[in-house]
Amino acid sequence: MTSQLVNFIADARAATYASGKKAELGEGKHYFFENGEFAYRDIYYDQAKTFQGQEVVFKNNKPIWSFSYRGSVESDERAHGIFSFLRQSLRELKLTARLHTVCSSSSGKWNYQCSGLGNFEEFSGQEVIDYEGVRVYLMQYFGGDLI
Repeated sequence: MTSQLVNFIADARAATYASGKKAELGEGKHYFFENGEFAYRDIYYDQAKTFQGQEVVFKNNKPIWSFSYRGSVESDERAHGIFSFLRQSLRELKLTARLHTVCSSSSGKWNYQCSGLGNFEEFSGQEVIDYEGVRVYLMQYFGGDLI
């Protein structure tokens, strides 16, 4: 089941935030993805420089996996494409980013690094983006099974 769940999470992330499509508004920003017996929900709140949220995966309407995160833009580099590069990296690394693995991506002056620890059932980590060698984005996360 773990590989099936990893593939579902990868597809859900690629089809929601990483796709660049607009989130539903209300209290926070909401993304939802469904495929067969699995459903994925990502709700996050952001301000000018900080954000915090949680992803939850449900199987047959029961929560089975969760991922919580908090981060910040450490520089006013938004205009230079932080989130565009982040989405590109998340699509490229969809099976490894924001889990218990280490992965990276680069494009021009941009560098993305994700450092996870643990295993799929219980993990933590952080992702950073550097622009011209200067850190402009940091996110810390933790997650795992709810079963």
